[in-house]
Amino acid sequence: EIEDRLFTANSPVEYRHHLLFGYEWDGEAMTSERVGLRENPWSSKRDAVMERVALYPPGMVTRCRVNPADPSVAILEPDSMAPLYSIWFPGLFVLGGVVMAGRAGVMLALR
Repeated sequence: EIEDRLFTANSPVEYRHHLLFGYEWDGEAMTSERVGLRENPWSSKRDAVMERVALYPPGMVTRCRVNPADPSVAILEPDSMAPLYSIWFPGLFVLGGVVMAGRAGVMLALR
C-alpha cells in the first residue's frame, strides 16, 4: 500500500511504499516491513512510489535476505555499495596531497 503524509501545512503531500511480507526462518513464520536496510524513502512523486509498489504485487513469492544473528531483520533488496565506493575516490586526492607534502619536506630537508 501507499502511505501519505503532510510534513507541514505548506509542504506538498509525500508518499511512501509500505510493504509487509512474510518469511520463514528455522521453521518459524516471521514478518518484516523493510525493503532495504534503510527506511523506505518518502517522495512527493506519487507515480514513482506507484512504480515501487508494482515491483511487489500481493501474493508474490521471492527470496529475502535474513540477518542470521537477528532473524527478525529481513530485507528484500540489498543496499547499493555506491556510498562505500564513493569514499575511496576523494581519498586518492588526500593520499596524493600527503605524498606530495612528504616529498616536498624531504626535498627541503636535503637542501
